[in-house]
Amino acid sequence: MHQIGPEKPSKSFPLVDKSQAMQQIVGNAQANAIHSWIIPVVASLENRLELISFFTKIAASHRRSDYYRVLNGKLPKTHELERDESTSLLIVKGEELPLSHQQLIVDYRLANFPVVIAAVQPGSSQVTHGTGWIKEFHDACAPLPLSWPTWAEREADHATIISLIRSRLSMPDGSSVPDFDDKVMEYLLASPFEGTITVERDIKSALKRYIQQRSTGPLTIQHFTAFRHAHILLNRKNVPPISLVR
Repeated sequence: MHQIGPEKPSKSFPLVDKSQAMQQIVGNAQANAIHSWIIPVVASLENRLELISFFTKIAASHRRSDYYRVLNGKLPKTHELERDESTSLLIVKGEELPLSHQQLIVDYRLANFPVVIAAVQPGSSQVTHGTGWIKEFHDACAPLPLSWPTWAEREADHATIISLIRSRLSMPDGSSVPDFDDKVMEYLLASPFEGTITVERDIKSALKRYIQQRSTGPLTIQHFTAFRHAHILLNRKNVPPISLVR
């Protein structure tokens, strides 16, 4: 039997579940796994930073599968799915899963391994009405899809997520990553981000400007806001065009 072992923990962003919203989705997913249901998770593209760690926690809690496979982009051949019948699957783009793969998952997986998590985008008709999913696949899903919490719902997780993002940054010359000053933390904790990937992208962009400007000392709010303010000005429709004085 062809089995694929877990990815190294360092490759996936750790799951942060201090907030009640995250504890609830983890608990619901673990409960659904007991019934050998396919578990649809409604998660926007901006909220998939912790998806792999979330999936491995659910798979490990069920203790029936020591192997898992992440399907993100390129899908395995159908015969590979047949052989990997003891391997848990995370389908990152469940809304794009071909009909042939749906049928194989239903035929080969539910008896041997209970956890399949399909991450789909908010409002996807595949989840709400089954459009794009065959009836057998849809019927094998948990009765209700789980909704990944928004950034605003995860206030108790914010500081830990920001700290984890910073701990995974690196400088091109191998030097230490600069500290964040107090205003940076205030800005990050107060900003209405679309999701955790947006937070990570904003921090990485600020560090890139820090490096480009050859800054020293801590990362400051100017490294975050200068580019953003310029972008807003350039895209305001009410800003009159620049006229040349002859």
